[in-house]
Amino acid sequence: MLEKEYKYYNENKSDFIDKYLDKHIVIKNNEVLGVYNSLAEAIQDSLQTNDLGTFLVKHIEKEEQAVRFYNRVFV
Repeated sequence: MLEKEYKYYNENKSDFIDKYLDKHIVIKNNEVLGVYNSLAEAIQDSLQTNDLGTFLVKHIEKEEQAVRFYNRVFV
């Protein structure tokens, strides 16, 4: 899901860094739908005209942060 949007982001990453550093962009169908100052603003505005799961919200930063999740439950 959203493979096309991730591919578009990766192909245009350097341009996005130049134009939208420290902003959140919304991508759908190989197009930037909007540029926002916060994640919440990007999601709220995008949900007005798009269904959840049909668009990608990406924070534009020079070096992407790796996110790790830990689970204290053992099976």
